[in-house]
Amino acid sequence: MLQVLQDAEKAETFRISIETPALIAAEARVWEAAAAPAPAIPEEDMLAPILKEFELSPTAMQNYLKCRLSFYYRNILRIPQSRSEYASFGSAVHDALNAFFTGFSREQRLPDPGYLLEHFKKGMLRYRDGFTEAGFERRLKQGEDLLPDYLEARKESFGLETRTLLEYQVRTRLGDAPITGKMDKVVIDGHSARVCDYKTGDPSKGKDKLKPLKIADGEWHTWGEYWLQLAFYQILTRHSGETAWQADTFEIDFVQPDARGNYPAARLNFTHADIEAVETKIREVYAAIQRREFAPGCGKNDCEWCKFARQYRFDTAPAEVETEEELNNP
Repeated sequence: MLQVLQDAEKAETFRISIETPALIAAEARVWEAAAAPAPAIPEEDMLAPILKEFELSPTAMQNYLKCRLSFYYRNILRIPQSRSEYASFGSAVHDALNAFFTGFSREQRLPDPGYLLEHFKKGMLRYRDGFTEAGFERRLKQGEDLLPDYLEARKESFGLETRTLLEYQVRTRLGDAPITGKMDKVVIDGHSARVCDYKTGDPSKGKDKLKPLKIADGEWHTWGEYWLQLAFYQILTRHSGETAWQADTFEIDFVQPDARGNYPAARLNFTHADIEAVETKIREVYAAIQRREFAPGCGKNDCEWCKFARQYRFDTAPAEVETEEELNNP
């Protein structure tokens, strides 16, 4: 029902009838737009330099597969984001372990737990802006409690790692796709190597992230984030052709204990079909990015970038601005 005010004291009422199918279709379009928002894409010449230099990493690929819209804002436009407490704590632990193994390589003996904790505290201060006051104190105590126990649990195996590469960056190509990745630690033993990635999250929650790829009706159905990350690393090492060793073992090392107080490590093996499937998906994702396929978003309620795109719309066309001559000569 539509009410039109003719003047301050009189109102006239009209009835407007909308056919049910048309109403349903209109509502469907509204919900579709809300559920799967699309970004405003800049002109081609603005994105061309970015896309030309773009390299696909495991994290970027994960972001694209989860939500194209999130990938666009985070990996293409690189909109600055505040660092989360979880990420800040993880970075502090990673930095401490990197310093620990650097010291081991230099001195040819394992540093004591105090050395590890010293560098952990430095890392916590380095990433201080990612914590609240209470969060900083809680995470500092968590690290001080778990890192000595983790080191004790790994001391024997760490002592055998006489040749390691830390924060090892690989850049190579898979067909037309430039790919890259940084591995926390590569342990070399003769002509073979073990690639290790540290995780500071709860091991019980990490189990789902280790699950292998499942394909349904020719499409990727489910896969674990850690599984895909390590499969990507295997592809990187296989195609780099720059080393005298071949990575044949891929491991997720949990720095946090499980419910029984153990510090688990998961080693994954990949079949030829696994690697072939991931290589195919890498090519597909890279090609889609080059075609600027950044929509639709995932539409999930907890996706911050889909929320952002629903709330804001940008006109990417340059505004028409009158020249001084036009302003002076109306």
